[in-house]
Amino acid sequence: MKVYESIAGGGKRESSSKRIKYSVDEKGEIVETYEEISEYSIIVAGTVEEVYADLAEKARERVRRNIASPLEYFMYRSQLEPDSLLALTGFSPREFKKHMKPKVFRTLEDDVLQRYASAFMVDIGTIKKFIG
Repeated sequence: MKVYESIAGGGKRESSSKRIKYSVDEKGEIVETYEEISEYSIIVAGTVEEVYADLAEKARERVRRNIASPLEYFMYRSQLEPDSLLALTGFSPREFKKHMKPKVFRTLEDDVLQRYASAFMVDIGTIKKFIG
């Protein structure tokens, strides 16, 4: 069973001492699992948030310079790795690689963007209007 930690939406933590993780079960369905949070994991999560914030800002600059697709920015802003994003959207690695190109991104249909928007927990308009 593969486990994908969901820290999308900014990695907000609830006041409880458990973290929600999403797993893909044997049937290929996404199910919630829970994990106890230790003081160490909170420190690590803070570091991870800083790393993703830095990656998102670098991606924002690449989008501004028309080197990267806005999907790269939203992926990092949502603190997702490509494998996790592929699991959430159902795209193949090849399709994902194409979508990350600015020229291809501008031609994506709304149904494709909706799959990404759902994974990033934003609406399609936010992704379409993002210019860095």
